[in-house]
Amino acid sequence: PTVEAQAIKRAHRIGQKKPVYVETLVLKDTLEDQMFQRRKKMSAQEHHKAEKSLLDDDVMARLIQEADFIPLLEEEKDDVRQQMAPLEFPQRLFGMRSSGAWNGFGNPDKDLVLGDL
Repeated sequence: PTVEAQAIKRAHRIGQKKPVYVETLVLKDTLEDQMFQRRKKMSAQEHHKAEKSLLDDDVMARLIQEADFIPLLEEEKDDVRQQMAPLEFPQRLFGMRSSGAWNGFGNPDKDLVLGDL
């Protein structure tokens, strides 16, 4: 909830006058999904308690602390490019119509910091 609220406040600070809606994309059966489901079930009092940090909620803290992660293979540890799965074709998000490559936003990977490759 904090990230969404921060995004809305930022939009209004830069001059947005109309209502701001934030969409959150969550992959099913992931830690994010578990956290999202927990946030939906939290009472107003629990949300208020976890306003500064989601870790202030005991259930949320346990979800994060007990999360299982897929370990990296040895070759993935040495080469960061092995940890990524680049898209073969650009994908549209949120139903935006593309009027050219990457919908006019340029190469989305140009600012990635990959270290010495």
